Amino acid sequence: MSLVVTLAYSLLAPYFSLFFTKSTQWTDLFLLGGLWLFGSSLGATVQGIIQGLKKYTLLAKILFVSRFAMVAFTILVLFAYHNIAIPVIGWAVFYFLIIGWSIKFVAKDLFSKKSGRYSFSTIMRYSFPLGIAGIIQIFASSSDSIVVGGYLASISLGVYTAALQITAVLGTVLVTPLITAFFPETSSAADSELSNAFRLAIRFLMLSVLPASFMLAALSPQLLTLFSGGGNYVGGILPMELIAFFYVFTGIQSVSIYLLQAVGRTLQAMAAGVVGAFVDIGASILLVPSLGLEGAALSKIATALIGTLVAIYYVRMYARNLDRLKFYGKCIISSAVPFAASLALTLFVSSRTLTLIPYALLSAVLFLFCLRIMKVLSEEDKRYLSHLLPSFGQKILKLI
Repeated sequence: MSLVVTLAYSLLAPYFSLFFTKSTQWTDLFLLGGLWLFGSSLGATVQGIIQGLKKYTLLAKILFVSRFAMVAFTILVLFAYHNIAIPVIGWAVFYFLIIGWSIKFVAKDLFSKKSGRYSFSTIMRYSFPLGIAGIIQIFASSSDSIVVGGYLASISLGVYTAALQITAVLGTVLVTPLITAFFPETSSAADSELSNAFRLAIRFLMLSVLPASFMLAALSPQLLTLFSGGGNYVGGILPMELIAFFYVFTGIQSVSIYLLQAVGRTLQAMAAGVVGAFVDIGASILLVPSLGLEGAALSKIATALIGTLVAIYYVRMYARNLDRLKFYGKCIISSAVPFAASLALTLFVSSRTLTLIPYALLSAVLFLFCLRIMKVLSEEDKRYLSHLLPSFGQKILKLI
């Protein structure tokens, strides 16, 4: 399937170049992107096998070493050859390292003829809706960028993509590690344990993603200037602020859909993706031509909000043991206080890149202070954190 899709993509490469760059001169780069496409699709599959086997230490090692090799390759070669194709090749290197490393550990079982395996038809009944849901989910998350590329100038797509990629760090650092373990653990858990697993996942998002997303929104000018160099890219500040501010809903939606997949409710997961796709496509077509990048950001937010509501509706039987509203209110206040302080400093004092570190440290101190004053963390939270934090972190834990 990956080969077929990559072939179809390669045949359409000239049209993609014309659509997104208003010229066919970048066709070769889109063809090179086919290598990335093939590697990412097959890499995600074999990575999922390691994830399903619950070999989390091995998975972390594979991802870390592969990402390190990709970044090192990209930086070193870019110094020698200033060519935009190098990062694309770097991503292909990343995924093919994952493919080779993962297959090394599962090849013996993969190609053996053991009895008692599921039949092909049984596997397809489960995986086919998952595949459709995945395609729809990817299309839903990319529709705003597609509309931006079609309606606006090429530079606008670059600006919007920069804002999205910086915000996506929240998912890479916080949401992805959560759902990496959440999916296989919940798929093998008893129904009585799923409500508590869902509660803990949402609690984690409120204590980590929410304050981080608020801080990212407040410091958007500094971050966008740091990673893009400023210039025309400052036009992405407001879209980045909007997307980052509401990013927690993206996390909640991801956890809910992964829970549906883990318990075998693939049709409901597909339905949630379909709703998100229609919302993103419709809102993008309505808002981007009139509001530009801000319209694309609003489309992204609407997709996350409505997608979260639909996903929560389907997992409502596992949402009965959620924490009280008082806890979520405390989390919002604890995140809003440092956000207001950093935003005020950015708007009225200075938004230079050098202010990023002191403002971020101030936000962290204010967040911990709010946790302490309002007694947000439970004893359960402190026990979990005590296993994760280094020795100096234990002192901070005692203070809050």
